[in-house]
Amino acid sequence: MKKQIMILVLIISSVFLLVGCSSKNIYTYILDDSYKEYLVMGTSADYPPYESPKKVNGKMELVGIDIELAKEIAKAAGKNLKIINKDFDFLLEDLVSNKVDFVISGMNPSPDRELIVDFSDVYYEATHSVIINNKSKDKFNSVEDLNNNKIKVGAQLGSIQQEIVKADMSLSNTVFLKNVTDLIMQLF
Repeated sequence: MKKQIMILVLIISSVFLLVGCSSKNIYTYILDDSYKEYLVMGTSADYPPYESPKKVNGKMELVGIDIELAKEIAKAAGKNLKIINKDFDFLLEDLVSNKVDFVISGMNPSPDRELIVDFSDVYYEATHSVIINNKSKDKFNSVEDLNNNKIKVGAQLGSIQQEIVKADMSLSNTVFLKNVTDLIMQLF
């Protein structure tokens, strides 16, 4: 019985892996019918209002501030836009290996990242925040309160926040997930 359950889990996992690599992760925007080429952007569309999936006119599309910015970049280049939606931790790898032309995904410059890619001027100053379940909000008032082996602290894989958690909250039980939405769901 255990073997049958394990085989079922492997089959289901394989299906999800194949679906994750399908064309459902590629979004095409025809900005001008006269444009013959595409500019290809990489993103991790799990961070509204910057980039997230939404049904528009019966069709799933990516929407948000960063998507509109990408459209303007493509127009300025005289190209249509193709967006590949992947997990955040693969975006720089795709850029370095020329699978995408550029990345917009709430990615902050860091010394390590600047060694391998060129960043634009910062167009949005982000601040780091901690999201805490309402039931626990009075328990945690500082980073030191979070650096405790009796609690879980999460961050997105490949993010600056993952580096912060590893450095400043090393005693906590860490959870690193690919998707911001999945992290938030872990709070409940």
